[in-house]
Amino acid sequence: MAAFHQPAILNSGKYVRQQENQMYQKLNFSGDAFPLLFDGDVKLAMQNLNERLVVYRENVRSLENANAKLELKIKEWNEKRSPAAGSNCSGYFKVTEELQTKLQQAQIENARIALELDNCKLIAEHFRLKYNNEQSMRFGTENDIQALRHMRDNLTVTTSNLKLDIEGLQEDLIYLKKNHEEVMDELRKKVVNTVNVEVDAAPGPDIVKLLTDMRLQYEELVSKKQQEVKEWFEKQTEKLNIEVAVDMEQLNTNKTMITKLTQTIRDLEITLQNELNMKAAFETSLSDVKLQYDLQLKDIHNKIESVNAQWIKKQSKMKDQSHIHDELAKEIENYRSVLEAWEFQSQALDLEEETTEQSKRLKIKMIEEDVVDGKIVLSESKETAMG
Repeated sequence: MAAFHQPAILNSGKYVRQQENQMYQKLNFSGDAFPLLFDGDVKLAMQNLNERLVVYRENVRSLENANAKLELKIKEWNEKRSPAAGSNCSGYFKVTEELQTKLQQAQIENARIALELDNCKLIAEHFRLKYNNEQSMRFGTENDIQALRHMRDNLTVTTSNLKLDIEGLQEDLIYLKKNHEEVMDELRKKVVNTVNVEVDAAPGPDIVKLLTDMRLQYEELVSKKQQEVKEWFEKQTEKLNIEVAVDMEQLNTNKTMITKLTQTIRDLEITLQNELNMKAAFETSLSDVKLQYDLQLKDIHNKIESVNAQWIKKQSKMKDQSHIHDELAKEIENYRSVLEAWEFQSQALDLEEETTEQSKRLKIKMIEEDVVDGKIVLSESKETAMG
């Protein structure tokens, strides 16, 4: 890059040149700005700098507006996510709650249907058990009837044996009567065939009376035995009936107790199954609600992380813009310093012209410098005297 300037021979002109070089190194203007600043076209340089300043100010203003909008959006988002705004759910939250309510109602309905199915199964099982119990009671009653029939048959056999004994005793009585009559006939015959000798003797025993007494005693003994056998049979029958009644009463009591206990167990099983079904339904509903809230919480965390990332990014961008703003402020300050130096140079040039007019001599010094990356790598100086 080549730079041309026209300093005065005076010390003031040298000072101005040094200040210009220092300002140039501080500002580090682009290749288009430096020649325009020092090749004599001051208006064009000022216009260029003013345009750049306007552009920088517009950029700063647009960035400030963007930052204000972003801060407003962040503030609105924080207000929407605050606890006070949480009570007033937005539209999609309301739709989500309605869907969750419908889902919970459907789950409760499914649980109710499952509970009714289980109740039907338990009722069917209850009737099956009741049928089995009734069948068992029927079999038990039939067995009891069969046992009573067997007992009745035994009593019938005993009665038959007693009747046979009575018949045997009656035959013995008939046989004894027959023998008695035969003996009486023989005695009568003997009495008829004997000689009637009248002697004075004591009267003999009355055989008829004796036989009558013997017969009466025998009949009394037979009736007594019959009465004893009858009483024994009645006592045994009554005792057996009492035992059967007691056993039947105990059996009925035990059956009633077993039926009540079975019904109680069945009711407790139905209640337990209902409680287990309700517990399973509530556990399923609780797991679904937990899953939904976990998903919502995860979504909220993701949104918060995204907003934080955006906020960090915006902060970084704001820092960059602030840095650019500081650089622009420094450049404007340097620009002001250059303007002040330029005014000082203009005053020095005016002074030099006055001095030249007095000495009627003009000396032009041309310095050619090559600058690379803000450093002077080559410098040439030429002086031309004009008189």
